[in-house]
Amino acid sequence: MKKSILAAITLIAFAGLSFAQAPAAAPTVDAPKAVKPAPVRPHAIKVEVMMGAITAVDTVNNTITLKDAKTAVEKTIGVDAKKIADFKVGAEVKVKIQGDKTNVKVITKHESKKAPAKKVEAPK
Repeated sequence: MKKSILAAITLIAFAGLSFAQAPAAAPTVDAPKAVKPAPVRPHAIKVEVMMGAITAVDTVNNTITLKDAKTAVEKTIGVDAKKIADFKVGAEVKVKIQGDKTNVKVITKHESKKAPAKKVEAPK
C-alpha cells in the first residue's frame, strides 16, 4: 500500500507539472510604425533681376559687363554665344538670373509718334 500511495503522489506531482501554465512572455512591443516624413520641398530658387546699361561686351568669353541702374555696381554676366552679337555697349538691358539660367533682354525705348500739330489759322 505504501508503494501504491507513493506512486499515486508521484503521478499527481508530475501530472500537475504538465498542466502548469507556461510563464507569461514579456509583452511584445510593436516597433513604432514608420512615420512618413513630410515631403521635402525644394528651396525656392532665388531670382535676381537687374536693369542697367552694358559697359563692355566680351565676344571671346561670351560675357557682358552690366552697370546696375540702382546700385551702380558693375557685374559680369555670361550670355549665350548665339545672342552675344545682339548686345552693344550702352544698350539698356534687363537681366534675370534664376539658378543656373540667365535671361538677358534688351530694353528698347519706343519713341512716341506724335501727330503733327494742326495749324490753326487766325481769322482774317
